[in-house]
Amino acid sequence: MNATPNFCSNCGSPVRAGVRFCGQCGAAIQAAPAVPAPVAPRGPAFAPPGPMMAPQAVPYGPVTAPPVAPPVAEPILGIVPALQRRKGFLGMSYENWNLILTPGRLVFASVTQQMMKEAVVTARDEAKSQGKGFFGQVAAQMAWVNVVCREYYTMPIDAILARYPGSFFIPSAGVRRIRLKHSTLNDQGNRSDQELIIEATNGKHRFALLGMDVREARRTLQQALGSVVK
Repeated sequence: MNATPNFCSNCGSPVRAGVRFCGQCGAAIQAAPAVPAPVAPRGPAFAPPGPMMAPQAVPYGPVTAPPVAPPVAEPILGIVPALQRRKGFLGMSYENWNLILTPGRLVFASVTQQMMKEAVVTARDEAKSQGKGFFGQVAAQMAWVNVVCREYYTMPIDAILARYPGSFFIPSAGVRRIRLKHSTLNDQGNRSDQELIIEATNGKHRFALLGMDVREARRTLQQALGSVVK
């Protein structure tokens, strides 16, 4: 039996179970083959016991290191945190995202207000356990995004997409160009807008860049995507 995938393989938009075409780009949804159930290995045939052997001394040998863990199937190459996109009437509301970069796709993990509150509490409790005072705890709370991003490294990418509703991804092959803009808002230059613009096969995506300087964001993106980042 086949199951419908949770995301469009062409543009990365979420799709509902049972649909035949993507509502975003119109591509046909290919059913993913079901994974066959594992077959339990057979044990060795019973053999009658042989003659009892005298216990042998086991000499001490060198302690060997544990086997190296296999490489992660889809490693995280970098994270661009705290992206914001306005929505709704006149852009009065907004959505928050963290951009996770992997070898094959750009994953936009949704960040809710509840997640922010929980991360702030975790950051404050960690600072308190480290003996930091009031101001140290306040400073740690301001870095709540580090708590959220740290958790990504402990999870498979598909688990991140499933855990945080509204998350989506763009295949790296579908990215045409990425631009980062830094524009001053007043004559003094003490306030500025930072913007991340992604031009892909499924359209243009614009985000306010809040959690990282433009230069650092460009360097992080170029390490994962190369020359498409301008």
